[in-house]
Amino acid sequence: DLAWSPDGRFLAYVAPAANAFRRIRIWSADDGKIHDLTSDRFESWSPAFSPDGKWIYFLSDRNLVSTVTSPWGSYAPEPFFAKATKVYHLPLTPGVRSPWAPQDELHAEDKKEEEKKDDVKDKTKERDKEKKEKKEKEVRVALDPAGLMERLREVPIPPGNYDDLSVADKALFFLSTPAGETKVALQGVAVARQDVKVETVVEDVTRAELSGDGKTLLVR
Repeated sequence: DLAWSPDGRFLAYVAPAANAFRRIRIWSADDGKIHDLTSDRFESWSPAFSPDGKWIYFLSDRNLVSTVTSPWGSYAPEPFFAKATKVYHLPLTPGVRSPWAPQDELHAEDKKEEEKKDDVKDKTKERDKEKKEKKEKEVRVALDPAGLMERLREVPIPPGNYDDLSVADKALFFLSTPAGETKVALQGVAVARQDVKVETVVEDVTRAELSGDGKTLLVR
């Protein structure tokens, strides 16, 4: 798994640890240094940068809750983790508020601003598009490696069997395969501070890939 930052200065990739678990590392093109994004305690893969370059998302098997509640008899079963995978995001610099963080009294202005944007959405659609394109061209990713792994945060969606994570400007997309089934579905979730809901985009797919500009999904 490889993922370039929006400005092409950082490369996130998956490498095996000494215990054979997959872990995510990030390489800097500026100084050639490599930093560990995740530990070797859990399987982690499918890194993807947010379009603004402030966050890196990935999948990790950390919901280790077995559906086998208690072994018994001479045919004691092994643990079975039906929904081990969760989606995580990590800020590349400290002090960045998560786009999934619920609104509260300390960020009332954020809520008012969002409501204001919704009210004038139709009138400013073209203007917002131009600003967004300009902003994307000006993205410069910053990385502070101190305490990097400690800044890990969950995306507030249920665990599952996920793979091939993609990050668009206002949504996440991933493949989902229910335990015991072979059919794969493309699912998505809009980035929101409340009422977060996972929805199925396309049923029975084998692969999905987000275009470079984040506006088109290629599905097979």
